[in-house]
Amino acid sequence: MRGCALLLILPLVCPQEKPKLKLEWKAEPGSVLEYEVVDAKTNKPRPEGWFVFASELRKNGNRIAIDRYADLAWPLLFRLPKDEVRQGQSWEHEATFFAEAAESTAQWGWGGSASIKPCHVRGRYLLRKVEKKEADDLAWIDGEFTIFEIRRDFVNNQPRLTVTKSKVGTVSTSAAFHTGKGVIEQAAFVLDVPRAQERVREKEGWRVSDRRLKESFRAQLKETVKLEAVKMEKAVQAGLKRAIEWLRKQQKPGGEFGTARTLETDRADTNYTGLVARALLAAGVPADDEAFARALRSLRSGPGPRTPQTYAHLAGAVIARAVGTVPWPGVKTAELRAALRKDLPVEDASLLRAAADTVSQMRERKTGGWGTGAGKGIETSNTISTRHAVEAVFLASLGGVPASQETARAVLDLLSGLAVEESDEIELQVEFVEGFRGIEPEPKKASPATWRMTPDRGAKDPGGEGLRGNAFTTLCAMESCALLRAAAPLSEAQKRTVDSALRRGLAWIQRSWTLRTPPPAEASWSVQKEEYLCALMRVLTALGVRTVAGCDWYLEGAYLLLRSQYADGSWDSSGGAAVVDTVNAVLFLARSAMPLPPAE
Repeated sequence: MRGCALLLILPLVCPQEKPKLKLEWKAEPGSVLEYEVVDAKTNKPRPEGWFVFASELRKNGNRIAIDRYADLAWPLLFRLPKDEVRQGQSWEHEATFFAEAAESTAQWGWGGSASIKPCHVRGRYLLRKVEKKEADDLAWIDGEFTIFEIRRDFVNNQPRLTVTKSKVGTVSTSAAFHTGKGVIEQAAFVLDVPRAQERVREKEGWRVSDRRLKESFRAQLKETVKLEAVKMEKAVQAGLKRAIEWLRKQQKPGGEFGTARTLETDRADTNYTGLVARALLAAGVPADDEAFARALRSLRSGPGPRTPQTYAHLAGAVIARAVGTVPWPGVKTAELRAALRKDLPVEDASLLRAAADTVSQMRERKTGGWGTGAGKGIETSNTISTRHAVEAVFLASLGGVPASQETARAVLDLLSGLAVEESDEIELQVEFVEGFRGIEPEPKKASPATWRMTPDRGAKDPGGEGLRGNAFTTLCAMESCALLRAAAPLSEAQKRTVDSALRRGLAWIQRSWTLRTPPPAEASWSVQKEEYLCALMRVLTALGVRTVAGCDWYLEGAYLLLRSQYADGSWDSSGGAAVVDTVNAVLFLARSAMPLPPAE
């Protein structure tokens, strides 16, 4: 009898199994999570803090892009388990960082002047404890990870990444996740990376420096900021005003704005006065302003070195003077062309024709594209210079200099040969501004594609045949296609080619883009953030794209730029190229891009 009684009582006194939790991100769309970061050793706050866009949080993971070993903990902190978990349960995780360039470049491969080595992180998370906080739970998630070195080899002329057993360092994380709000409220992390690397700028260029990284920080959610267009506009105008005042001080007595490295070329004599002039007008400076007038006089006397870039900037300054400020998404290209043919001064029309003729002479007949200079062979032709040239052709067409069908056919043939399409398809999640659509609505699915830099990349570089393009080359190819559609009389087949290219490029942007740093993050151009953002702005603005996968790219990009603006009004993420970075930031904030015709 006693045994039977005990059997009946035991189930009542045995501890119940802890319930499972489903952890999900619930940050409000269009918001930013601002965190205060404190050094755990000195208890002093880090001046810049940290922030995460709600659009960067994806299901159990995130789309946080980093380009420094010092930031390795952040994408690891903002991760959640895929499935429901209970207290005491653990799960494994691994990720690769800084390895994107292996698939998109060879000439800037690892070990270059500004390329840090990629690494692989492997470890596990543990739901350590669950606390009650008001009516919700606070789930403490700990992580312990080891960082391994990656080796890059070529097999059958294809790049292959191998995770080695060579340890680079360790990362420990601890995050308190508020289940009701769906955000991380507080966190801590320790980095111990004896073989870390960082990019440093010395004299005229960037180099990679080895360093011992041993840091520990605490982070606390400070506030959630809702990105509102009206409030952002006030901040943008204030930022533009400070930037223009700084730019005015950089103008030389002759009207030019100096020389420096630009995206197209490392040549020190590259003239970007025309680009600065366009930025001045885009930011609201009147066309009769003395700074703009002096810049235009300087351009008339000599646009700079004989490159497509300088002539595109010259034509852009002339057109911007005639057009003035065009509200986004603006009037249609046909209306602009009609107005310009009627009101464009004879002097400006002659300047546009001369620029168009010069650019036409520079085109390489073998490839159909352009290089950084006059070019005599296929070795100099590249996607970025071709974009500048096509822009000059488009701007000249607005002023009455028609683009030829032969030029359009040659460029489209070149870009078709440089496209690298991927096998998978994704459904486009692109929202256009009301009354404007840059591509046809159907089909809804597209295969992501990138465009390589040069047509001879595969023949000359190890592993080149399997290389994909990068963010800059892809954006340049997309913009060339959109500009050609507006500048030249394309056939129906060519229009379909352009629409397909734009659709595939948007699919790649939707899947791979980041506002923080241009992919691939470990390559030398990851320090050229403002140039990347400006290129992204030109493409998405020209196509009338308002959101990508629910992300309002303009509001988030403006927030990102305004946070990084210096007190004097400038930007300089490239090191020693403040005018270039400031101009590109101004063009982004002013959303300065020519309106192009929508898909018919």
